Amino acid sequence: MGTMSYLGVPLINSAKRIIGHLVVFDDQSMPADPLALSVMETFAARASAELERNQADEEARRPRVRLGPARIPLVAVPAKAGTPCQPLPFTATIRHPRIVAPTQDMARPGSH
Repeated sequence: MGTMSYLGVPLINSAKRIIGHLVVFDDQSMPADPLALSVMETFAARASAELERNQADEEARRPRVRLGPARIPLVAVPAKAGTPCQPLPFTATIRHPRIVAPTQDMARPGSH
């Protein structure tokens, strides 16, 4: 590769964590240059923001499972032990207004 010098700056996310580095290599010696460092820091900030935006887009596109109403038949519970249960003439609708991300178990058929 013939690298004689390099300049690198960290990629820092909004939580102030280092998520990578932006580095340039040169086959000649690079003098210390505050302008070059400033430009690299600017590009690093933009690259960090773009990486976070891409990660947020991927998260938003991940499939979701909407839990809709579940219709459950109601059963009369006998007062005395040994008496059979009798179905009632209606069903209850139980609503689940939440949206959840599918788990691995939900994604595999027959895993329940």
